[in-house]
Amino acid sequence: DKLFQFQIGFIDEKRDRTHRYALAMLRAIYALGGAARIQDKARAAGLSYTVATGFGYPTNLGQFDIADQTEPKKLHQLFELCLKELADVAAGNFSDDEFDRARGLVVGSFQRAHQTAASLASWYGGDFLRDRELESPERYIEQLLKVTKEDIIATSQYMLRGDNWVLTLMGRDLDEQIPDYIAS
Repeated sequence: DKLFQFQIGFIDEKRDRTHRYALAMLRAIYALGGAARIQDKARAAGLSYTVATGFGYPTNLGQFDIADQTEPKKLHQLFELCLKELADVAAGNFSDDEFDRARGLVVGSFQRAHQTAASLASWYGGDFLRDRELESPERYIEQLLKVTKEDIIATSQYMLRGDNWVLTLMGRDLDEQIPDYIAS
């Protein structure tokens, strides 16, 4: 069978670094690790094995992305599940256990990934090249540890609005397989 790929991007024109800590936690609750909410539900429904997510703040915008691939007949169901679960997490419908697991995953992964001179050069290099204030890994972790459930909800309301997202679809014979998604 052919696989179709999709990516949903929530984009904001402001370059506001304060949201990135809460987005890191939102991403972890939603999709990081084998026990993350969307991973469990997408697998249980037979729609996907791994839903990918990302976020960032390049020079002049911020973004939060969801991407995956599946069979054409499952695309709409997977797309709907991804948005439903994201809205649920963004509304604060997650447990303290989910929050604690996510925090441990984000902080632990970050610490493990920044133990070499090359990784630290890469960490500082992005901010340096974008002419942004340099943030130490220690400060980043401090900020992650300060994130609250309320921060995640507020950032989600700001970043995951209905007026700032783009859907990209890729696949052979896409217009024949799922014409409802094709803009004319």
